[in-house]
Amino acid sequence: MKVSVSEVNPCKKVLKIHIPSDVVQQELDIVYKEIAKVAEVPGYRKGKAPRSIIEQRHSKEAKDEVLNRLIPQTYTQAIKDYNINPVAHPEVSQVKLVDGEPLYYEAAVDVKPAVKLKKYKGLNVNKRKLNVEDSEVENTLNMARERFADYKTIDGRAAKDGDFVVADYEFTIDGKTEKRDNAWFSLGDNPNEIKEITAKLKGVKPNDEIEVTAKLPENYPKKELVGKEANFKLKVKEIKEKSLPKLDDEFVKGLGDYKTVADFKDALRADITARKEREIKLEGEKQLAEQLIKLNPMTVPESMIKEQAAQIVKDLKMRLAYQGLPQEEIDKQEELLTNNALKDAEEQVKIYFLTEAIAKAENITCSDDELEQRLELLAKQNKTNIEKIKEHFQKNNSIDSLKEQIEREKVIDYLISEAKVKEVSK
Repeated sequence: MKVSVSEVNPCKKVLKIHIPSDVVQQELDIVYKEIAKVAEVPGYRKGKAPRSIIEQRHSKEAKDEVLNRLIPQTYTQAIKDYNINPVAHPEVSQVKLVDGEPLYYEAAVDVKPAVKLKKYKGLNVNKRKLNVEDSEVENTLNMARERFADYKTIDGRAAKDGDFVVADYEFTIDGKTEKRDNAWFSLGDNPNEIKEITAKLKGVKPNDEIEVTAKLPENYPKKELVGKEANFKLKVKEIKEKSLPKLDDEFVKGLGDYKTVADFKDALRADITARKEREIKLEGEKQLAEQLIKLNPMTVPESMIKEQAAQIVKDLKMRLAYQGLPQEEIDKQEELLTNNALKDAEEQVKIYFLTEAIAKAENITCSDDELEQRLELLAKQNKTNIEKIKEHFQKNNSIDSLKEQIEREKVIDYLISEAKVKEVSK
């Protein structure tokens, strides 16, 4: 086998591979014998037809099978012989298979980049000062009360700020009319409502009918309709008054393992503190990543960028669906989401290789004890035993991925320990 390797860029190589004609013929003979055993040829018993007839009837099938066998075999041998570390499947092209001649093909493959670390110690990190205000605790407390709010139907008075109006309505835009039943409208300062509608609903009573013309706001779910004028016709069915539960010890006992309001507030403060600590850590990691990329320029494989961007878009689409955006609207945004994701994807792939190189340079590894501790933590979080967690990772062949994740976390912790950290107010 004859192989020549050329470099397109630091992350892409092209292998030009020639397979001797005798090797091709040998494989072709094997394939024709296999076909002859099962081929049904009129006038001959199975397996007894002459080779010449088998070739006439099954030439294309045989050559396709030879390619399916020889290309993977020879490609695997070639990357081994030339010490090439691919990060994706090859793109095979220029395939030429002619009787009596060598088999020729080209394989373009993305390869792992050679990382030359220049600077990764002593980076600058502005660390936001952690502070939890009493107002934040109170706001979170009120959110808990909101979840258990009671909505009582009101008779005998008109709707006012703070109420909810339940109505059937239809709206017409661009000549098309749609209907909704039992829609709830929040009266007051609610950015998610169309203000022209809520303004008109103040003072209404059940069975009242109103008509409103309004421009659809920026936060309207169907983006292609934003800014367009729509005509709304509503028929009021009910007026609802929101009542929050009394904040006392009995209320918080129903929320969890709390005995008093003070206990619940302490738990909320601890949760807010933990959340802010995670946010501050992520902010520091982002600063480190930006500097690492700037100080250690490198080219990364295009295929990995595209793969990572696809994963980012998939996660975004799932989040949008969870938020209630219609699937057709999500699909319309896919091209925009993909274009926006490419930059983030490239940065993430660069950080992947940079942290890997730093781990190697600083001999940062994941020990068996650290792996065991992480598995125990995952078992606790998932309320199961460690053996089931181990079985899950082994079944999915993802133990090595978990070890890599732990190693990268240790690299980030190391970079922060070596960084110049400055505490800032915001």
